[in-house]
Amino acid sequence: MKLFWTVSGLLIGYGSAAKCEFEKVRSFCSMTSNIMMIEECDDLDSLITDCMEIKRGPSGYKMVHADVGVCDTIVGINPKGFFTFRNQLSNGFNFECQSLINSKVSITSIYSDGDVEHHSSGVMGQVDTMRIKQMKLKNKNGLNIYGFNVKSDNFPGPANIEYSVDSCHLTEYMGHKKVLNHQQIVKKNCIMAPSQNSTFSHFDAKYHRMIPVGNDVTRLVLLRDELYEATDVTFELNCDIRMCLMAEKDSICSEEVYDTSLCDKVTY
Repeated sequence: MKLFWTVSGLLIGYGSAAKCEFEKVRSFCSMTSNIMMIEECDDLDSLITDCMEIKRGPSGYKMVHADVGVCDTIVGINPKGFFTFRNQLSNGFNFECQSLINSKVSITSIYSDGDVEHHSSGVMGQVDTMRIKQMKLKNKNGLNIYGFNVKSDNFPGPANIEYSVDSCHLTEYMGHKKVLNHQQIVKKNCIMAPSQNSTFSHFDAKYHRMIPVGNDVTRLVLLRDELYEATDVTFELNCDIRMCLMAEKDSICSEEVYDTSLCDKVTY
C-alpha cells in the first residue's frame, strides 16, 4: 500500500505496490551486456545482483543491464553459430539474449610493405572479433620470412572462450590479377607443403589450436626466396576461425585431421 498526504493533512492509502511481472520480459544484447526490458515495478531493486544495473527504458519500462564479463554468465552457442548469454536474478528468473558475436570468423590479409591489420569480414561474423596483423619482414640466409599474427584482443565477450584456426588458404598473384597459385596451407592440425606452382618453399603455423581469446600467440609463417621481392608477385591469406566454449566436451575446436598423409607437418 502506498501512502500519500492530502492537502488537508490526512494520510490516506492509494493503490498497492506494483509487483514485477516476467511474462512479457524481453532480452537483447549489447556488445558487453545482457539487457532485460521489464515493465516498471517496485521490487526490481531487490531482485538484481551486485553486478547488475537498472537504467531507464521506454516509457513504462526499466532496463536491467548484466555485464557478461563481470556477472556469472552462462554462455552458449545457438544453431546459427551465435553466442548466447544467460543471467539470473536473485529470485531465480533467467533472462537470455543472442549476441552479435558469431563463433565462426573469416579473416583476410593482403601482403604489403608495412605492418597492416586486416579485420574479420562481414561474411561469417557480424562483430569484428578477430584480426590478422602482418609482422615485420625478416630475412635469413637469402629467405624472406613473412609472419602473421592472429589477434583476438578485440573479443568483447566472457573470458571462457577459446579459438582454433580451422583452415587457411593462400592465393598468389602476378600483378594483383593473374592467379599463380591457390592452395590450402592449414587444415586444422595439418600444415600443407607448398604446391609446385607456389613461390614459397615452406609454411608453418604455431599455437593455432584451442587458444584462449586474448592471448597474442598464434603465428602463421611463410618462407620464400628473397629474389621474389623484386617481382610483381603478391599474395593474400584467407583464414577461417572457430570460437568455442572452454572445456566443452567433443569441442569443434579440438577436431583433428586423422588422415595426415598429405600433411607436411602435424601439430598437436
